[in-house]
Amino acid sequence: QAQLKLEVYQRLGEVLNWQARYTEAMEIYNAMLSDAEQVGDVLAQSRALQSLATSLNYQGDNRASLERAIQAEALARSANEKLELAKALRMQGSARFRLGEAQSALALAEQSLAIMTELDNQNETARCMNLLAAVHYVSGRFNEADSYWEKALKLFQDLGNRHEGMDLLSNLGVVADGRGDYDTAFQRYDSALKISRETGYKDGEIVFLSNRGSE
Repeated sequence: QAQLKLEVYQRLGEVLNWQARYTEAMEIYNAMLSDAEQVGDVLAQSRALQSLATSLNYQGDNRASLERAIQAEALARSANEKLELAKALRMQGSARFRLGEAQSALALAEQSLAIMTELDNQNETARCMNLLAAVHYVSGRFNEADSYWEKALKLFQDLGNRHEGMDLLSNLGVVADGRGDYDTAFQRYDSALKISRETGYKDGEIVFLSNRGSE
C-alpha cells in the first residue's frame, strides 16, 4: 500500500496546514519524502518537497521554501511531469514574491500559468492568476491585480473551491483597501472570515481577523 500511504501523507499534511499546525505538517511531509525516496517514486518526492515549501511559506521561512521548491522543480523535470513542474514554478514564484523579488515572481507565475493553461487545469490556473495579481498589486498596478483576482475568484467559485475562494475574497479586500474603499474591504474580509470559521481554516482565520481589524 505504499502509493496509497504517500497520498494519505499529502492530504493529512494539507489538513494540518489548514489548522495552522505547521510543524506537524512538516513532520508528515518529511516522512512522505523519506518513504518516496525508499520506493524510488520521483513524483511523490517532488510533491513532498512542494508541500514542505508550502508549510515553510506559511511559517515565513521564505528562503527555505524557495530551496524546497527548486528541488521539487528539478525532480519534476527529471520525470518530465508538466503538472508538478508548473506547481513547483508557482511555489518558487510565491517564495520570491515574499522575498520582495517581484520581477522574478512575475516571470515564474507566467511560466506556470502557460503550462496550466495548456493542461486546462482550472484550479491551478486560478492559483497562478492569484500570484500574478499579487505581483501586480505590489507593483502599483491595481487594475491588473483586480482583474486577475476577479477571474481567479470566479474560477474557484465555479469549481466549488471555498478554501481558495476565501483567500481571493481577502485579496480583493486588499485592493479595495489600497484604493481607500475601506467599507468594501471590510465586507470582503468579513466574508472570508465567515467561510474560514465554517471550514475550520485556522491559518486563514488569523489573517482575515487581522485584516478586518485593520479596516
